[in-house]
Amino acid sequence: MRTHFMDVVGEAIRSWPTTIRLCVIIVVAVTMIIYFYLMGVPALPGLMK
Repeated sequence: MRTHFMDVVGEAIRSWPTTIRLCVIIVVAVTMIIYFYLMGVPALPGLMK
């Protein structure tokens, strides 16, 4: 089900420069790594030092 809101969001994402999308991906990845670290899951071996 595609709504008008989803179309607007999709168009905004497609119109963004690649650098901004990369920054968003990096922020999400860092957030996930911190979440796993706080939960005690060794997501990255070097992170548990």
